[in-house]
Amino acid sequence: MSASFPLPNEQLLPAGRQLPLSQGLRARLAEQLDGLIRAARLQARRSNPSLCADTAVELAGFLAACDHYEGGSTHQPAVEVLLAHAREELMRRRPSLDGLGRWAGITHAFNRVALRTGATPLDFVPDIDQALLKSLEARHWEEGHDLVQGLVGFGLYALGHASPVWRRRLLGLVLLHLERLAERTPDGWCWRTAARLLDDDQRRRYPNGCHFLGLAAGQAGVIGLLARAMTEDVHADNAAAMLEPAVAWLLAQRRAADAAGFHFPTLSEDPYVSRPLSWRKGDFGIACALFHAAWATGRPDWYGTAWVIARDCARLRGIRASIREPGLRDGSAGAALIFQRLWQHCDNPELASASMHWLEQSLTMRDVEFEEAAGIFVLEATRDSQLRIPSLGLLTGLAGVGMSYLTALGNDDPDWDAPLLTSLPPASGTRI
Repeated sequence: MSASFPLPNEQLLPAGRQLPLSQGLRARLAEQLDGLIRAARLQARRSNPSLCADTAVELAGFLAACDHYEGGSTHQPAVEVLLAHAREELMRRRPSLDGLGRWAGITHAFNRVALRTGATPLDFVPDIDQALLKSLEARHWEEGHDLVQGLVGFGLYALGHASPVWRRRLLGLVLLHLERLAERTPDGWCWRTAARLLDDDQRRRYPNGCHFLGLAAGQAGVIGLLARAMTEDVHADNAAAMLEPAVAWLLAQRRAADAAGFHFPTLSEDPYVSRPLSWRKGDFGIACALFHAAWATGRPDWYGTAWVIARDCARLRGIRASIREPGLRDGSAGAALIFQRLWQHCDNPELASASMHWLEQSLTMRDVEFEEAAGIFVLEATRDSQLRIPSLGLLTGLAGVGMSYLTALGNDDPDWDAPLLTSLPPASGTRI
């Protein structure tokens, strides 16, 4: 089941259209991409025992994508070393119900790289499936509903499953738990994060739990999953029944855009705090979810709202944008990627311009002390300040920045970021 959006011009934009990069910007991206590749390959040569399996797989995925983009196999030996390192660690710690969200995510990522490179996939996917099935068959779901390690993440794992039987079986249970957990309010349906799942500071502030709005932990993640279930025709009717009230509740939390420059807060209990250009909790992640929901249902009002939010995000610059690191999760490479995905979806030049602006910013956002990560860092808050920590992985580090650059330069894999809910279907060719 899929519904094309009812715009006047029904000619579809080609999936994966590339940004109109200037020759100078393209050259600088390629130069910095070479530095990222060298740092990733160095991790393979070092056989670093402290490199966790997740990061090894993410670096392998980045190098495999570079080979695909270049049309060769230059980086295949490094990919094999990184996958072997990850396999060895994972085989020492067979999957169980403990940390199941991490197991499901890394297994899916490993086997996706293996499929692309001809490597042997992990052989404990059935163990993951059985453990996840056992967990989901419980009458009461006690864990989170979020994308990172909760129901939305498990739903995305199900949608990416190679077996149609397991896809329907697992997603059906995920949707059943989401329906049971939904709070019915006059504004629509919403999902609460229980206090026991919050960190200590959040638990003190919200002893009864709270309602996050963004992609990673909140309402937009649920909406993105429901929209994908509809467009991929997996329990589409069940997903559609929840999507309408879920979007209604989210839109009821919207603020009037003001000098602060955001439409939605991070959580409904604190309506005056937000980071608009953060993938995990920002407005443009919410815009991604609304665009996908509009595509799945043919709702022009949702599409129009998503466009206004995306446009206002695209106009944020400097200190108002609150971007101080380069990664995907909260940084400049993530902003560049999401604006490119939004532009590929609705073809407005403001979004392309915003993507190229954040690419330019990302090129200068380096810390030369972190040579092992090609200067890529993540900010970690302490009691008194924020520390810069070198980072290699997908969400906050080298691998994610590299994938963003590859996408800007012409990597033709439009779905590598589907697990982040930022990959959107192509929309009609009319500019808005």
